[in-house]
Amino acid sequence: MGAGKLRERITIQRNAPGAEDTFGAATDGWADFYTCWAQRVDLSDSEREVVDQVQASLMVRFTVRACTESRSITPKDRINHDGLTWQIHGVKPAAKNRQAYIEIRASAGTDG
Repeated sequence: MGAGKLRERITIQRNAPGAEDTFGAATDGWADFYTCWAQRVDLSDSEREVVDQVQASLMVRFTVRACTESRSITPKDRINHDGLTWQIHGVKPAAKNRQAYIEIRASAGTDG
């Protein structure tokens, strides 16, 4: 894969404990961990109607360059891209050129 295919800017976020809520319990917060260029391939989409509302979801594969940061990405992280928050389902070395690239499978819901 050439660098020209890495056209999408994505931000990986990590869960970071935040401040306490009004009851004194720790709240979850997300902090930017790593921003990089990626290739995005749309894998599937779906829609369903629930109580007079349409719910849609997208499944994609992001491919990023392998580095210390990208090798540490797990399904506990999430991705911000294209105005959506993407839940990570899987991370693995790319099928081609396993040493140079990481594939991240993720999904996001959209408002319908």
